[in-house]
Amino acid sequence: MEGTVVIDTLVRALIRVVGRRTSEGYAMFTVEHVIRTLAKKFGILHFVDIQSNRYAEAMHVITVDPEMNRVNSTEVRQAAVALLKETTDDIGKYAGYFFIKEVKEELPNDFEREIRRMGIDLDLMQLDYITEKKKIYKVMIPHSEILSYVLTAILAIVEQEVSRDVAFRMLSELVERLRTGYEVLREVELHDTRYVQHAKTIMVSSTVDRVETESVASTLQKIIQEIDTMLGEQYGVSFIEKLRQYLTFDYLFRLEGMGVDLQVIPLRQSLVVKQVISTIVNVLATSSSESYAVLVLDRIIHRMINEDKGVSFVRIDSTRLSEGLAAVAIPQDVDRVSSVDLGRSLQKCLESVIIALGESAGKEFLEKFKNQLGKAFLLRMEKMGVNLHIIQIKQHMLW
Repeated sequence: MEGTVVIDTLVRALIRVVGRRTSEGYAMFTVEHVIRTLAKKFGILHFVDIQSNRYAEAMHVITVDPEMNRVNSTEVRQAAVALLKETTDDIGKYAGYFFIKEVKEELPNDFEREIRRMGIDLDLMQLDYITEKKKIYKVMIPHSEILSYVLTAILAIVEQEVSRDVAFRMLSELVERLRTGYEVLREVELHDTRYVQHAKTIMVSSTVDRVETESVASTLQKIIQEIDTMLGEQYGVSFIEKLRQYLTFDYLFRLEGMGVDLQVIPLRQSLVVKQVISTIVNVLATSSSESYAVLVLDRIIHRMINEDKGVSFVRIDSTRLSEGLAAVAIPQDVDRVSSVDLGRSLQKCLESVIIALGESAGKEFLEKFKNQLGKAFLLRMEKMGVNLHIIQIKQHMLW
């Protein structure tokens, strides 16, 4: 594989992943800074040019001089590995737990296989990264501190999505409701510091440090799952994704060691469908209007029903199309539908939307859809059998 293709593809993937965690402007600046720094050691990176003053056209201002193709593959490999490692270190806390894994997921499968043959093993790099961080954050954090930290993180994240009052009430009511089944929570006090002076918002008794780890872990798992469900159902927010980004490495590894699983958080099918439909409409609306986007979706759904292609997973009131998403409803029985059948219907719906948009707009739609939907919902869709990569391949064959 040519050196220009390797470096160009990796740079674009890095910018997309960093951009999702921060902003596109920050991502462009950061990756450009890393390249300029590494160019002192890896001269071939002088062939890379990023016009970071034109953020609005981010993916169109990255150029790699064809002269790079004269350089041997060893130098390209060394520069590429250094670029990945240095970018991960440079963005610090924004890197998260699985940054390199996310970069890998941004890359086409055939590209990832090719660079592996060159000696760029992203799976190994991810493992090394986690191992290194575990050595740094080996210290044991007391149960009371980890419980306090996670509850504080939950309050901060929920507050960003709703308001201080709603966030505090949601967490307080949840803790109160779960106290009967989870005795650890009897040692937790929540104070609205606007009305209670000289008190911390969340106070956890040190007696929790003497409680069995399994008991504390099950309590945390339950709270996280409950908050994720509430935010998803009421506001269409993937809480678990935001929590993973919020937590620092020491707390992430402590939770992992306790047995708290931040990967397997259940999302009901109705919630997944609701989020998929909302995302489709929101992406389409960026180039038209919400009401027109719902109209397009309505026509596609009717066509699928007429052709008997899939189960009925959404109802659209044609008399309220001008109201946009307010005209859309998810049937209550969706949760009882076979996940395989529902997955086929969602895949057919996405394929139909992309075909209706045409080649250029269709490709742009799919990228925006993946970015806006979020990892948690993407993973849940995959378990239902929705394969976005297959959709891309089908469209390439058609176009």
